[in-house]
Amino acid sequence: MTLAEIADHLLKVHGERFVPSRGLVILRSSQHHVQKKSHASEQDWPDAAAERAAWRASQSGIGIHRLVFIDETGASTKMARRYVAALPHGHWKTTTFVGALRATGMPAPIVLDGPMDGPAFEAYVTQVLVPTLRPGEIVVALRRQKCS
Repeated sequence: MTLAEIADHLLKVHGERFVPSRGLVILRSSQHHVQKKSHASEQDWPDAAAERAAWRASQSGIGIHRLVFIDETGASTKMARRYVAALPHGHWKTTTFVGALRATGMPAPIVLDGPMDGPAFEAYVTQVLVPTLRPGEIVVALRRQKCS
């Protein structure tokens, strides 16, 4: 819910009125914390859990400056809040940001005009990421979808 929706709800249900911009101050001062309840379905895969356990066990012997994490995020014009009926139809656009994260910064960032797919990932790794790597570095990439 947005702060305006919370304000409307409190007025309708409890007869209490407050300024929506004060909502975060009220929530913070009363020590309420919102926790995410969902998680990536990949975390439930037994093979992914085993890989995570092995990774955790090996971490103590790895220097932080050797690690390079590949991270990806994106936005799509077809994204909308839940329970909203009106969505743009047929004019969707996706933009993807990919970068490598090191303890010392973010080398090799790119923005793709479209979703990440196999050929785009291969091009990113070979043309953008590999030239920034140093001998002995470990590249960590999270698996986003289950492969057969």
